[in-house]
Amino acid sequence: MTLKATAFDAALDFKIIQQDDCVNTANVNVAGGPCRLLYFEIDNQGGAAPCFLRIFDGEAVTVGSTTPEMTFKCLAEDVSKVAIPNGKHFKNLTFWATRNATPTDNTAPSMSGSNKLLVTIIVQPD
Repeated sequence: MTLKATAFDAALDFKIIQQDDCVNTANVNVAGGPCRLLYFEIDNQGGAAPCFLRIFDGEAVTVGSTTPEMTFKCLAEDVSKVAIPNGKHFKNLTFWATRNATPTDNTAPSMSGSNKLLVTIIVQPD
């Protein structure tokens, strides 16, 4: 499970954040501070079942009891892309993924074979 944050050229004030194995473990404060969430992509092409990306603003997260602020479903064997035109502000952007729709679910996404759930996020630091 690798979380990678890459800044664009200094002329462009954006970061790309990628998690190549998004599971039911919180990726905390991924932007490294306040930011605007502009876009994200959930790549569940290797998924055996739908998954749910959970997004939360804060560092004190307990997967299974913390209710996320935003939840997005991605069907099995599919890719979901969401653009937020003016962005949504976060002080500490945190995300994780689960298998079931219940907001406090803590079940890992169901993947086929050795496939992994890939999440890509674009933020603009505040």
